[in-house]
Amino acid sequence: MEQQASVLIVDDTETNIDMLLGILDDQYEISVAMDGPSALEIVWDDPPDIILLDIMMPGMDGYEVCRRLKADLKTKNIPVIFITAKTDVADETLGFQLGGVDYITKPISPSVVIARVATHIKLKQTSDKLALQNQNLEASNALLNSTISQLKATQEELILNEKMASLGRMVAGFAHEVNTPIGVAFSASTQLMEESKAMQALLNQDEIDFDDLTSSVGTVGELSSLLTRNLQRSIELIQSFKRTSIDQSSEAERTYSISDVVNDVLISLSNQFKKTSIRFDVHCPEGLYLIGVPGYLHQILTNLLMNSLIHGFSGGTLPGVVTIRFKVDGNFLCFYYADSGKGMSEEIRSKAFEPFFTTNRSSGGSGLGLYICYSIITSKFQGSVLLTSAPGKGIQLECRWPITVGS
Repeated sequence: MEQQASVLIVDDTETNIDMLLGILDDQYEISVAMDGPSALEIVWDDPPDIILLDIMMPGMDGYEVCRRLKADLKTKNIPVIFITAKTDVADETLGFQLGGVDYITKPISPSVVIARVATHIKLKQTSDKLALQNQNLEASNALLNSTISQLKATQEELILNEKMASLGRMVAGFAHEVNTPIGVAFSASTQLMEESKAMQALLNQDEIDFDDLTSSVGTVGELSSLLTRNLQRSIELIQSFKRTSIDQSSEAERTYSISDVVNDVLISLSNQFKKTSIRFDVHCPEGLYLIGVPGYLHQILTNLLMNSLIHGFSGGTLPGVVTIRFKVDGNFLCFYYADSGKGMSEEIRSKAFEPFFTTNRSSGGSGLGLYICYSIITSKFQGSVLLTSAPGKGIQLECRWPITVGS
């Protein structure tokens, strides 16, 4: 059963109170006060839904009672209807300024009392309902904002993990690549030492066999050349590793070569692609230098290549071609990426750039690789991305973003 609304009648005349009780008693829960202080005590103890307040009372008049009610956060929203014999505009204006919602003039009309009390109680109930809904909405918004903050924190952590995984692959790739020339250089230096000893022995002989000496000199020359070439290759790889590691850990702008970034990425991923039958078709204008953050481009290429390896070529078990092309079009850089792998269904293609979407969850896929590429191109570079694909047709990615050309 719905609870009755409550009405407080405040009047210092018993006749007026009895009249109002006769009009309202069968519809509302009624409480009565015959002076201002008693009314305030009742309201603060158990706030009613509406107050019928006489203005002319000894001691504390109705205006003062209303003023104190509206000054209290607990009672300020209770509607107050003044009951008075005063009909001056100035008196009504003062009542409304103090926070009253309506006036009922004496002599009292029962139909007017019933109508106005019902109207303002309904308005109060509607206001209370809206306030509660607003409170619930604010609580929901607070919970939603907290959830969004947690998701962003989780997303940032996963992106950092993805970046660290990329850095780990880069370290492994460079270590694998530099191991070969270092090994060859070490072997050449060892042979060079042995050949030097043999040459010294020839020179210490009383009679020098010039054919043997000439052969030894030739061998020393070949070994020196081999040692120099492999040490030079090691230096290049170390420089590439240094350049890439700085770019991966920094968001500072600098002038960089597109070609260097592509080569660094291919070197860093060489360990993953080395035992596959995947070829690279790279087209990059010579001497193309940009001013920006090279680590972003490194991240894009790394994620695209790993996506192709894992998804397009089934972890490297399928052969194919990866195409990487760059060209300048006015103040824009056009980047085309494609692989000849398995391709995507339309359903997967439409979700490819969504964060955490992956078809490789069971194998530890984070679903952030393509999302990171999309975010960098659209947010960091203020560019555009178009992905097309079909089953058995590989993927084609066409990107375009504004650039500042360096020198």
